[in-house]
Amino acid sequence: MTFFHYAYAIAVLLRILFALTSTGYIHPDEYFQSIEVFHGKRQCPAHHALTPLSCVGDLRWEYQPKNALRNVATAESLSDQCPIGPTIFIRNRVYLLLLSFCVDWLLFFLFEDAGFDLLFVYAASWPTLVFAYRPFSNSLESFLLWLATAPVWGALSGRYSENFEYGVSFWIGIFCAYGVFTRFTFAIFATPFVLLYLHRIFYEKKFVLKLAITATTFLLVAAKHITADTQYYNRLTITPLNNLLYNMKTENVANHGLHPHYTHIINVLILYLPIVLYRFHLRKLSTTDAFYMFPIAIMSLSPHQEMRFMLPIIVPLLHSINTTTSPKTSLPTPRPLFVALFIAFNLPLAIFFGYLHQGGVIKSLAHLRDKHSFHDPSMT
Repeated sequence: MTFFHYAYAIAVLLRILFALTSTGYIHPDEYFQSIEVFHGKRQCPAHHALTPLSCVGDLRWEYQPKNALRNVATAESLSDQCPIGPTIFIRNRVYLLLLSFCVDWLLFFLFEDAGFDLLFVYAASWPTLVFAYRPFSNSLESFLLWLATAPVWGALSGRYSENFEYGVSFWIGIFCAYGVFTRFTFAIFATPFVLLYLHRIFYEKKFVLKLAITATTFLLVAAKHITADTQYYNRLTITPLNNLLYNMKTENVANHGLHPHYTHIINVLILYLPIVLYRFHLRKLSTTDAFYMFPIAIMSLSPHQEMRFMLPIIVPLLHSINTTTSPKTSLPTPRPLFVALFIAFNLPLAIFFGYLHQGGVIKSLAHLRDKHSFHDPSMT
């Protein structure tokens, strides 16, 4: 076993430890756009199961029928399927933690030529240690982007037979649809990958068939989401479109804070500075660099730029590094120095955002829960 096998194993143990013990409160949307929505819906009277207009009054404004900006299935997928109760915090963390390891398994095969080097870089990054198991829609967006784009690189590398590539077309359509209905910004991150795949199959005899498979599966999954949202909001609803139109108006996003257009560049550096420096350390430009430059440029057009919006940028960053480096030589030399700098950057930020950032909120709520009955009328 190499150094990076052990380093990756330590990073995995840290993720488990952080998931079970960290109480940092990063942003209210962590709960307002996931657990609260799903369990609030479950507690509606039975006759309101499909039209819960009278039992969503306390939910986040995006889920109010008059706004209808968020997809209901996203909130459900970010919440565990058990009834609400005192242990929901840990249960939901464990549920999402297990899902996060699907990405590790995927990267193990996707970056097999790089050994465990890039797998360590992903697993030891502070966004992975802090966000991977939290019910943010941005975390789910990153997860779905990995799922949607991995088959593209597999097809480009010639790993699949022609018959299996029909399955790739099917796969891309499904997860692109789920991604778009999770956050409309998914389309921005996924566009370069989809264009690359279309270019890859354009000259093939079965191009039209593969394109039809992707389009059909996308539309079927989209129809499923539209039906669910229409039932929930009691009117025809296409939530990604509603959200896009809302965010295109500066007067709307001004209610959430306006930022300079260069803010996302700073956000990317706060999230992934060592990875960015490593990419430039390679000094070898590639067409895959456009895969992270394009979403950064498009996302920077919006005047509202939160750091978590850039979480999915790690997907094109690592894809670019993987296609630029030679097998078994992925990390810069001297490796010990890089690893030391990598840990020195990521570990303090992981501790700060995982434990210290508004760290008393969750503890205070847990104290109130223990002190008062869960159904105490005085708490409502």
